[in-house]
Amino acid sequence: MSDKASINNLRGPERNEFFLGIRSKMLIYFGSMYVIILILFVLSELFGVPFTDFRGLYSQEQSEVFQHLNLVADLKKERIQHWVVERRDDVRVLSESSIIKPYVAALMPVINKNSVKGVSENELFDKLRKKEDYQILTQHLNLVKTSHGVYDKIQIVNAATGAIIASTENGNLGKNIFQHDSLSKILHQGYNETIDIGKDPSSGILKLFILRSIDLYGDEKVSAVLIMHINSEEFIKPMLHTGGGLGQTGEALLINQDVKILTSLKHPLANGATGIPLEYQITAKPAILAAQGQEGIIATEDYRGEAVLAAYRHIRITSEMGWGLVVKRDKAEVFAPLRESIYYRIIVGSFCAFMILGLTILIAGNLSRPIRRLSKAAREVEGGNLSVRTSISSSDEVGILATAFNSMIHQVQNWNTTLNKQVKTRTSELETKNAELERYAYTVSHDLKSPLITIKGFLGMLEKDIIKGDAERIKKDVRHIHNAAEKMNRLLDDLLELSKIGRVVGTKEEVSLKDLANEALTLVGGQIKKREVHVEVASNLPLMYVDRRRLVEVLQNLIDNAIKHMGKQSEPRIEIDARQEKEGTVYYVRDNGEGIESRYHENVFGLFNKLDQASDGTGIGLAIVKRIIEVHGGRIWIESEGKGKGSTFCFTIAKKGEPDKHEK
Repeated sequence: MSDKASINNLRGPERNEFFLGIRSKMLIYFGSMYVIILILFVLSELFGVPFTDFRGLYSQEQSEVFQHLNLVADLKKERIQHWVVERRDDVRVLSESSIIKPYVAALMPVINKNSVKGVSENELFDKLRKKEDYQILTQHLNLVKTSHGVYDKIQIVNAATGAIIASTENGNLGKNIFQHDSLSKILHQGYNETIDIGKDPSSGILKLFILRSIDLYGDEKVSAVLIMHINSEEFIKPMLHTGGGLGQTGEALLINQDVKILTSLKHPLANGATGIPLEYQITAKPAILAAQGQEGIIATEDYRGEAVLAAYRHIRITSEMGWGLVVKRDKAEVFAPLRESIYYRIIVGSFCAFMILGLTILIAGNLSRPIRRLSKAAREVEGGNLSVRTSISSSDEVGILATAFNSMIHQVQNWNTTLNKQVKTRTSELETKNAELERYAYTVSHDLKSPLITIKGFLGMLEKDIIKGDAERIKKDVRHIHNAAEKMNRLLDDLLELSKIGRVVGTKEEVSLKDLANEALTLVGGQIKKREVHVEVASNLPLMYVDRRRLVEVLQNLIDNAIKHMGKQSEPRIEIDARQEKEGTVYYVRDNGEGIESRYHENVFGLFNKLDQASDGTGIGLAIVKRIIEVHGGRIWIESEGKGKGSTFCFTIAKKGEPDKHEK
């Protein structure tokens, strides 16, 4: 005892000093390593890994937003361009209308004649209002305005005086708009059409003006000008609406060539003021680039001084005029989910750091008790718990011992599991066999009793007929008794044959299904000829490793069954072939006979089961077929769409080298 105590005393201090050193190192190493890994992980996840294709979440998020902004900008540019083209087409069609031009041409001489006479403008336009030509003209203008639903008002202006000679608003008649910039351009610079955004001289509302000259006399001289007004806030601003697709800060804004806004802004300016259309000039870079005719994406500041991601486009309206389109979104909103994700990662990482610190302390402490854990595990195994494992915390002698212990218990557990599975399998097979024997005994007693009852019944009748001396009835009674005895004999022969399958093992050999089929066809040749059945045997059938005599018996039974159940088929046909499926080669015998309803697919393989009780046979043939197939490690089933659709009997056979049922 003193020797053991001295050994323990000698080892104790060494072990304690060793574990204290490891524990301190583990705390420092694991803690530092985890913090470094956490920092590297967060940084690489955010900004990517150098010299690799991984760009990081920040770059990915920015690329996705730019892609979305590009898509929105392209769609809005296309929509605005399409809308402007439609409006220009409206103005062109109306200015060249055969309805408008005659009435304008009819009114112009009246206006010019009265102007020469010195008639005042009020008197002149009072006369115009009463003219039928004027009334028809204004009715048509109102009809165009109402049918399109886009135009705020439509006017026709005298090119010589600048006075409005027709309008959808009667109050505008006679007003002079000669000083209108767009009107001056179309009169003096040789344009036949121009587009501009400005304030309506009458109402002061910001509008889009589309002007086009009306050629009344075919001399290309501008006699009158058609002006169509569109409220930009009602029709252009809705086309810039971003909805929820660009978040709460997303905005699309339109500017002219002077970088002045054409519609009201979504946000106030940096100083809190409101940007006024056609007055406020944006100095943000994407707006300037778009106004200059450039297109692209950029990360910069907007008119508020906020950092944004923006896509900018240039929209060509006419050959001399273009607009700039900017679609943007605040960076703060774009990267808000990413920042929130980083906060969560930091919180979770910090929590994990404390967890790892605690686990490190526990692991370091547990290193002093490996033998104790091993002995505890051994006691549990002794108590019957084979699932217990001891943790392997080192590669020294204790670690080797723990590994060997775990390996040994694992093998014992596997053996125990395998043994339990085998016991369950054997028990299940035994239960199946017992159930099969019960069904077999019941079926045999039931089906053998039938001919016995027949014999017994006709013996009684025979006795009476002998007493009566009725020779004819005696012959019939004897014939019935003979038939019943013959049926019993066939039943007993088939049962004997069924009992031999699997018990009497034949020699297996590799043979082609085609050879087996031809051999079976020879045995049922008389029936085939009598029923005039056309049989097709595929030429490239695979080899099978089987008991030749038994497989010929399978095919013979299946072919015989197909012939019996051809029904009234005028062109009976049987096909013998094979196909490849996931489970392997599937062999089949297909006919175009009566077919079998799905509810009977399993029943037909039962002992003495016959779907047609009046048919020949004992009802054991298909049971024999199933038994032979199962003994060969395969399975058999029926494929049929129902009555009158034919049947396909499919079966599989275990490959050479695979255990069959008898070997198992």
